[in-house]
Amino acid sequence: MLIVEMNKKFRKDLAKRLNQFGYKTFEAENSTDTERIIKQKKIDVVVLGINRFGRGGLSILEMIGEKSPSAKVILLNDSENIFLSIAGMKLGAFDDLLLPVDLEALRKRIEDAYQKKKKEQKAKLSLSRRCQDLMVAATFAEAGDDKTALEILRNKKRRNNR
Repeated sequence: MLIVEMNKKFRKDLAKRLNQFGYKTFEAENSTDTERIIKQKKIDVVVLGINRFGRGGLSILEMIGEKSPSAKVILLNDSENIFLSIAGMKLGAFDDLLLPVDLEALRKRIEDAYQKKKKEQKAKLSLSRRCQDLMVAATFAEAGDDKTALEILRNKKRRNNR
């Protein structure tokens, strides 16, 4: 998990509390740090304190989406900058929470975001396997071996129905 927050004390405190719950956290203070960590580490969930970044936070959100499209981003914001949350959700943020943040609510949303990411990865892998089976079956069919092609497709259908 990556925590992106300008306020060092808040960022450190949040990381410490989330680490106590068993999360492995990385910290970033700005877009440069965020990009470096996103490139170096496999990040599942990002907690982005968007309120202090202002519109620059939306740029960070877009960059995360480009560099790590499967990462789920949870925005932390205050009620005075709700327009940032709305814009962030339109740009693909998973969710937003208002400050002061309830730690238990944040933990729940982190878990939800992680589960959604895993579900999407599983669906993508399943689609990839289906495409591979179709290509193999098509190869046999093109070679005139319709029997083998149909068997590959039947076996795949049986596996999917389990």
